[in-house]
Amino acid sequence: MAVKEFTDLMRIDRSRFVVTPERLGVYRPGEHIDNPRTINPEPANPKERDADFDDWLQPDDPVLQVDHDTSMKRYIQRSVDIMVAGLESAVNAGPQSTDGLRDMGAALHILEDFFAHSNFAELSLIKLGHTRVLPWTSKANCKHPLPLVTGTFGGSDIIASLAEPLGRILFSPKDKPFEAFRAGERYERDQIIQIILGEHPEPGLLAGYEAFLEARDQWASQPFSEQVERFYAFIGTPGRLLGNAFGIAMQSLAVWLGNSVDDLQTLLNEDPNTSGSTDPS
Repeated sequence: MAVKEFTDLMRIDRSRFVVTPERLGVYRPGEHIDNPRTINPEPANPKERDADFDDWLQPDDPVLQVDHDTSMKRYIQRSVDIMVAGLESAVNAGPQSTDGLRDMGAALHILEDFFAHSNFAELSLIKLGHTRVLPWTSKANCKHPLPLVTGTFGGSDIIASLAEPLGRILFSPKDKPFEAFRAGERYERDQIIQIILGEHPEPGLLAGYEAFLEARDQWASQPFSEQVERFYAFIGTPGRLLGNAFGIAMQSLAVWLGNSVDDLQTLLNEDPNTSGSTDPS
């Protein structure tokens, strides 16, 4: 999805924008100011899957507690340290460095997440007298009775984040001008499907799709393939209209699914406004 947003930059020097394991990294709560609290951790040792993962925190770990003087969760300071280190790295690398710009973007993302992932806005409204606003936390033993907290990030949050953009890619209406398949070309939809199947526990699914892509490449290399595809595109117009209607419906369903996750979390999980917890989902 990022490739689609930065095509102009990639035309300049594609090698500077190749995704590598080091650049991609792994999910770390501190890079998003997420609450690192874990329930039923799996696997037991995350470093068995990737050495770059953070260790699971025990429920009684001090970093999960509210700091009395700042009235904030202690793990938030860890994110501040990561942000400062990223900004320093960007300054040292200079504005011409793609890695430096990447560090700056990651650092500013943490600053953005302070407002997006915390109850900062709710606490500010309550401070201004809007007492009917829910703080998304219970009171704690700290300077200000209601602490500043952030939410955890789990599997359901992944669905909320990706449902809409994936729906727009996988079920986009085919309203573009005719374009014949090109041998070796991997379109945006192909890349997304490869990523999804690459994470599936059944490796045969990815192997099957790779075989399909190889067969498509062989077809596209034939001198008559474009004429045949153009003919079928013409006679398939009625079916394409029906397919577009299906795609629009599936896009709407994906948007609805993504928007419903937070409501389901509120319904099925504990309510931090009344449960005594300072760990909202």
